[in-house]
Amino acid sequence: YGHTVDRFLAFCVDEKIPTKFQLPTDEFVLCAFAASGAGVHSGSTARNNIAALKAWHVAQDQPWLGGSRLHYVLAGVENLAPDSSKRAPRPPINTAMLRAVYDGLDFTCPRDVAVFAAACVAFWGQCRLGEILPISATDSALAQKPTRAHISHSHRNIGSRACCRTGYESNRNKHSTTLRIPRTKTKKSGDDVILVSQHKPLDPEIALRMHLTISNLPPSTPLFAYRTPTGFQTLTCPKFLQRCNEIWEAAGYPRTTGHSFRIGGTAELLLAGVAPDVVKAMGRWSSDVFHRYWRSLEDLAPLHASNIGVGSTARHSGSKKTGCHPMQCWASGEVSVLREFNEYIRIIIFGERQSSSKVERCMIRASAGGFQWERATKPVRPCRGIHVSNL
Repeated sequence: YGHTVDRFLAFCVDEKIPTKFQLPTDEFVLCAFAASGAGVHSGSTARNNIAALKAWHVAQDQPWLGGSRLHYVLAGVENLAPDSSKRAPRPPINTAMLRAVYDGLDFTCPRDVAVFAAACVAFWGQCRLGEILPISATDSALAQKPTRAHISHSHRNIGSRACCRTGYESNRNKHSTTLRIPRTKTKKSGDDVILVSQHKPLDPEIALRMHLTISNLPPSTPLFAYRTPTGFQTLTCPKFLQRCNEIWEAAGYPRTTGHSFRIGGTAELLLAGVAPDVVKAMGRWSSDVFHRYWRSLEDLAPLHASNIGVGSTARHSGSKKTGCHPMQCWASGEVSVLREFNEYIRIIIFGERQSSSKVERCMIRASAGGFQWERATKPVRPCRGIHVSNL
């Protein structure tokens, strides 16, 4: 904030504002300082400048005189912000870029193995890099970052997808990995990241297991620390991004920032047909703010909003019409999600199934264990929106 205070004092000198109006700053002076950036800076820049001056007043034990007039001026500055002051949305990481990282790394090097594990965890776990990687290797930076002791594994014997494809009951041992983050951006008490298997070679569970095996270190060691001839080194956020950007630039991709992993993982799950409520829960989004980070709307819209009502002639009165993408299931009609707070989400689809000679009314019950037709003789194609593994 010191730089902003210096600029404000220089502004007062240039405008010949008397000292008695500088501290505490009269609201008229605050408005004039904020308006000096109209047409030049973004609205967020103007608000940050005013926030710096407010902090300055608190530090000097002076009353703050900003009021509704200042609020209106800040709104005007935001409306007059030029396009050049607005930063373009950060592009998300996608699976092609993640595969480029895999192809560009040397897996005989423990550091590169750690980089790939961190990339897979950040992407599929929808993590902020600052939550899993420290900015530096100092003790204060490592205090709230996960260690190897924060990893746990879960095994459950639940129905597999085989029953969705064949119609027969089939059980398979399902497993997931839980990473406990001691502190997140929004939760000081921490939160859990759930990792499930994905198609090789981008499977986060395999990548993490490979890293922990190659760099076999004590449980108190930072999660993404790696072995060196002189001991172990902590993988920091700058080192991680530097290595990834080296590979992406060589492959023709633009340089990216750490937050691109979180929004990339979110976009990938949505594009794969995972229900937004499930994506929201897995990404630990506390509100619908994650909608702002949808960077692939042109791809998402056809999946969820095309051919609405096609193939469905009878509906419950007053219900909301929804479409069903042909790659997701053979049924169309109304979809309602019923949350079960213990293990998984059940989805009930009321609709129709079109056979070669007639249209059959039916109801499908879907869960993590598969689908069941209540008035049909054939199984339904699995709906990808229910599953988050092996996308």
